[in-house]
Amino acid sequence: MWRLESNLTEHKDSAYTTTYLEPHTDATYMVDCPQTQLFCCLERTGTGGESILVDGLAIAEYLKANEPEVYTILRHTNVPGRYLEPGVHLRANRPSIVTDADGALTHLSFNNYDRAPFRLSEPEMSRWYEAYMLLHSMVIDQSRWFQVRLEPGDALLFDNRRLLHGRVAYTGRRLFYGCYGA
Repeated sequence: MWRLESNLTEHKDSAYTTTYLEPHTDATYMVDCPQTQLFCCLERTGTGGESILVDGLAIAEYLKANEPEVYTILRHTNVPGRYLEPGVHLRANRPSIVTDADGALTHLSFNNYDRAPFRLSEPEMSRWYEAYMLLHSMVIDQSRWFQVRLEPGDALLFDNRRLLHGRVAYTGRRLFYGCYGA
């Protein structure tokens, strides 16, 4: 469980600002990323700050059906995620589109804020960037967004492996508690 508000003294993390956060999944830097995520609003003043949700599995299914080469690249290219703070260095590698041993889609792993540098051959890197740019354009396409403004006492529970989340920039105070579950 953690406290989430615009306070950069404790964490050097974009989540602790008042700026727009593009939709992403959390914990791409953890080997076993959490599935369940909860946000509970304790205080809310000012304007903006609506939470954004995007159905990542629907995007992946669309790519599988309509852009099979992109789907394959995103499914087979491991992308490193990294989190650094004093005394903390977490790192994991997984593809953006994650499947089980039988090839069934299990989740999306997408977070530009936590993506670490990595190398591929030049042709592989070019193909990966083209595929990733298409995925990114779909994630930030506002027609795919569901937005909700949480007020004090409201809670938002969602599947971090299916839904990407973000937020609109805001003014005022926005105090949340967050929690991960298996």
